[in-house]
Amino acid sequence: MDQVSQSEKEKSNKSRLPVLSERDSLNRRQKWMLGFLFSTSRFLGGYRTRLVESLEVLKKGLATETDQTKVMLDLYMKQIRGQASKEEMRMANKQLKDVFKGVGLGILLVLPFAPITLPFVVKLGEKLGVDVLPDSFRKD
Repeated sequence: MDQVSQSEKEKSNKSRLPVLSERDSLNRRQKWMLGFLFSTSRFLGGYRTRLVESLEVLKKGLATETDQTKVMLDLYMKQIRGQASKEEMRMANKQLKDVFKGVGLGILLVLPFAPITLPFVVKLGEKLGVDVLPDSFRKD
C-alpha cells in the first residue's frame, strides 16, 4: 500500500510540474541571454565610444613611434658610417629616450593594478616635471 501511494504521489507531483520541451528551455535561455546583453550594452554604451577613441589614439601613437624608431635606427647606421650630422644625432637620441620611456611604461602595464598605477605615475611625473610619456602620446 505504501508503494502504491508513493507512486501515485509521484505521478500527481509530476502532473503538476509544467512540461518543458528542449525548445522551451532553449528559448528561456536565449531570452535571458538577450536580456543580459541588452542591459550590459546599455550600461557600457557610453564607455564604448571612449574606448574606441582611446584605442585609435593608441594605434596612431604606436604607428608614429614605429616610424620614428625606424628613422632613428637609420640615423644610427648613418653615424656608424660617419655620415650623420649633429642635428640628426640629437633627433636619434631624442627618439631613443622615447623608446626607453615606452619600455618603462610597458613594464608598468605588466604589474598588477596597472589601470590605477599608470595614470598615477603619469600625473606624478607631470607634478614633478618629469616627462613620462613618449612624444607620440602627448596631446600637444
